[in-house]
Amino acid sequence: MIVQALKWMSGYWQIRNNLLDKTVSNYTLNGKYKNVAVLVDIDQFSETDKLYDLCEMLDVPKTRMFILGYKKKEEKLVPFGIQYCTKDDLGWKGTIDNKFFDDFVRREYDLLFNYFENSPLLLSLISLKSKSKIRIGFSSSNNKLNDIEIDSSIKEFETFKSVISKLVQ
Repeated sequence: MIVQALKWMSGYWQIRNNLLDKTVSNYTLNGKYKNVAVLVDIDQFSETDKLYDLCEMLDVPKTRMFILGYKKKEEKLVPFGIQYCTKDDLGWKGTIDNKFFDDFVRREYDLLFNYFENSPLLLSLISLKSKSKIRIGFSSSNNKLNDIEIDSSIKEFETFKSVISKLVQ
């Protein structure tokens, strides 16, 4: 129990230090995207198949959209085979011991959607470590984590989608 608490504290320190070093990116939403990524809290939003609607809207093939989920506890059945990580994947000093995480952060993305609220520690760390030109998320998350924030709820996917469509046109 104490070891887990120490891991979480080191993760929070890692986020704090990375947010202090974060620079403002100068990127224009031009409608030409090659790679798109989504970090989603599956415990909060289980209809992950809807996230592929963003591909159609952004004119990006589904094969160029990478989704990484987060669940508090590991399950055998995950919707539509989405790779995910759990709180047990958190290591010392904010490291994440998950093979899907390594693959996710190795790629570069034009857009990263932080589709979670209340900033789960693991998703915040992954978002900070990913190589994305611009991060879009909810205003209820850590306001320093996202470049563009949408004032909506995670349950209101259609609202999120309509705001994104206005942004990228």
